Amino acid sequence: MQVTAKVSNPDEGISAEPVTVDYNFGDNLDGMISMFGADVIESRARASLVIDLQAFIRRHINAGKPAEEIKEAAAAWKPGVKTAGKSPVEKLQALLAGKTEDEKIAILTEAGII
Repeated sequence: MQVTAKVSNPDEGISAEPVTVDYNFGDNLDGMISMFGADVIESRARASLVIDLQAFIRRHINAGKPAEEIKEAAAAWKPGVKTAGKSPVEKLQALLAGKTEDEKIAILTEAGII
C-alpha cells in the first residue's frame, strides 16, 4: 500500500514536497494480526473507531441536536455505515415547525413554492 505524507507550515517557513512510501500492512485482518499482533490491531482499531464516533457526535452537536437525541443516535451508530439524511420533505417540515402561518407563507413564497 502506498502512504503519502506532507508537511506545510508557512508560519515557520516549512514547506516540502510530499513523500510517498510503500508499506505492507498485510492483505487482510489475519495478515495484520500476524504482522503486528492482535493487541496492536485491536488498540489501533479502537482508537480509529473512537475518532469516527467523536466526528459523528460533533456533526450532531453542530446540527443543534439535544444531548439525549445524540446519545440515542450514537447508540444506533455503526462504523462505516452512512445513515440516511433527512428527506427534502422532512427538512421543510423542520424548517416550518413552530412558525406562524404568516411566517410559513413568507418562507414558501421566498423559496418560490407558492
